[in-house]
Amino acid sequence: AYTVTDALSVTAGVRWTQDEKEYTNHCAGDFCFDDDGGDASVAIEDDWDEVTFRLGMDYQLAEGQLMYLSYAGGFQAGGFQALCFGNLSSSCGGIAFKPQTVDSFELGWKNDLADNTVRLNLATFYAMYDDIQQIVLGPGGFPIQNIGEVDVYGVELEVAWTPIADLNVYANAGLQKSSFGQVDPASPPGGYNGLAPPVTELPSNPQWQGKLGFDYSIPLDNGLAFFYGLDIFHSDRYFSESRNLLEVDDYTRLNGFLGLGADDRQWQAVLAVKNITTAGAIFLGSFS
Repeated sequence: AYTVTDALSVTAGVRWTQDEKEYTNHCAGDFCFDDDGGDASVAIEDDWDEVTFRLGMDYQLAEGQLMYLSYAGGFQAGGFQALCFGNLSSSCGGIAFKPQTVDSFELGWKNDLADNTVRLNLATFYAMYDDIQQIVLGPGGFPIQNIGEVDVYGVELEVAWTPIADLNVYANAGLQKSSFGQVDPASPPGGYNGLAPPVTELPSNPQWQGKLGFDYSIPLDNGLAFFYGLDIFHSDRYFSESRNLLEVDDYTRLNGFLGLGADDRQWQAVLAVKNITTAGAIFLGSFS
C-alpha cells in the first residue's frame, strides 16, 4: 500500500499459483470403454500455473465517506473428468478441462452516517470470465467443459442501522446479469452445433436477490450474552443447470437463530433454523 495524499492511497499485489493434479481410473464391465475399447483405464496428470494481479485505489471524500476502485485477476485450475460413468475415452474421462480465468472490476462508495449509527455501502462490478467451466450433460456422464466467454455485471446495496445499543437492523440487495461472448459451438450457449437453440442465461445466476433482517443481543451476568435474530430472504428465478432446462422459481425464505455466548463474541453456541415456514423445496441439478 502507498499513501499518495492524506485522502488518496493505492494498493497493489501479485500472486503466482501452480496446481498439479493426477487422475487414475480403471473400469471393468460392459458399460466401460476407452479409445481402445474393452476394459477401460486412464492415468493422466497435468499442471497449470498463472500469475494474477490486484490493483486498488481508495479516496477519502470526507470523514466517514470512502470511494474505491479495484481490479483483480482470478484463476481456477483445470482438472479431470470424474463423473463419466464408464466413459474413459477422449470424449469424457480421458481428457482434462482447461483453467478458468476472470478479470473483475469494482467501483464502490462506503458511508458511515448519523454519528456512525448508519452504514450505507453501494458497489457496482463487472467480471469477465474466459474459458468458464460448466458441468454439461453429455454422452456417458457429466463432463466439465470450458464453455467460453461470459460477462457478469451488476450492483449491490448494503444498509445497516443501529438505532439502540445491541440492536442491528440490516438490508442488502443485489442486481446482476450475464451475457455470453465467444463460446464453444458444441456447448449449450453455442446451440450444440445447431442442434438446439442457444441458451441465454448463466446457471445459478438470479437477476436479483435481497435480504432484510435484525439481530439483538441481551447482556447477562458473568460476561455472557443471549442473542437472537430473524431475516427474510428473497431470490429471483434462475436456471440450475447449464442447458436452461430446469428452472427454479422465485422464492422467499424466513430464517432465524438464537444463541448464548461471551459478550465479546469470542465463543458462541448457536441454534439456527433456515426456511422456518418450510415454504417450497428447491431442486438443483439435472438428470436425463
